[in-house]
Amino acid sequence: MFGDCRFSDQQRRQLEAYKRKYPAAAAKAVERLTHDPAFRRAFHFRRSGHPARVNLALHRSFTFWSGLFAMTCIVWAWWDSERYESYVTTSFVALGSKHSYFLIRNNPINGSSASRDAYSGEPLYLPEHLPPPVLVRGRGMQAGNLFNAEKTTYRIVIERIWASDPPGGWMLMTPYWLFILLTALPWFSLLFWRVRRRKRTSTP
Repeated sequence: MFGDCRFSDQQRRQLEAYKRKYPAAAAKAVERLTHDPAFRRAFHFRRSGHPARVNLALHRSFTFWSGLFAMTCIVWAWWDSERYESYVTTSFVALGSKHSYFLIRNNPINGSSASRDAYSGEPLYLPEHLPPPVLVRGRGMQAGNLFNAEKTTYRIVIERIWASDPPGGWMLMTPYWLFILLTALPWFSLLFWRVRRRKRTSTP
């Protein structure tokens, strides 16, 4: 029945039980187990004789580890932005991380620099757990009418500051939760596709 394929005694007994319970599928399953090494490696047995769940082998998946690495980096950057203010500035663009946002702005200042400062004292802004992405632009408004004494969120303060900047300047504020979402969707989709592909491979 099993040809030249080498099975353990326990696997042979389970295959016999599988054949008795599922006679229509048994011949095809044994044929693939005998002649298809990849299928044989993916096919496992329970004590009851039923085929076991598919071996996902995530520890050998480049998709799994690359996605996990990317998600870890984003979560760390989000955590870090709540404790430090970081900037890298060049002659044409500035990149920053601050208060749950990744910042990109055009930089009119010549020269390059980098800075990293820890927050200290009482929080200056109200917390905003899932802030929206914002593109702020200089509008050349008078600064005297833009501020008041009430405590507000970092996003609103930046919008008020940039409203007084000369026209032409801009800054894109992207929250880190959005990076997590944009990374998680394709990552989970690829993992789901991988699981379905392995199930098709291991189905008799």
